[in-house]
Amino acid sequence: MTFSSAGSAGPDRPSADQIRAIQLVTSPPDNEIPVVLPVAAVLGRTGEAAVAVAGFRLFSSGIQLDLMVRLRTQPAGPLRWSGPGHCAGPDPVRAGRPG
Repeated sequence: MTFSSAGSAGPDRPSADQIRAIQLVTSPPDNEIPVVLPVAAVLGRTGEAAVAVAGFRLFSSGIQLDLMVRLRTQPAGPLRWSGPGHCAGPDPVRAGRPG
């Protein structure tokens, strides 16, 4: 399923029910306090960029992580992010146990 956060309504735009279903699967449970693992590790770097993980939160339904990207120079184009918990790229990565 591919969604675009920019543009007008179209055939790829999710319905309200689809959005609620996606949020239910990708959001942490409302009635849990996570176990926090304070981790700081560089996953990869080049002369221009670095990617690091800054911590994990463990829930019964999956893992939430803080991922940081640092750039030495300004990007040539706009950064794409559709909001908290939603990747704007074509293949978002999600981890967890549905339902």
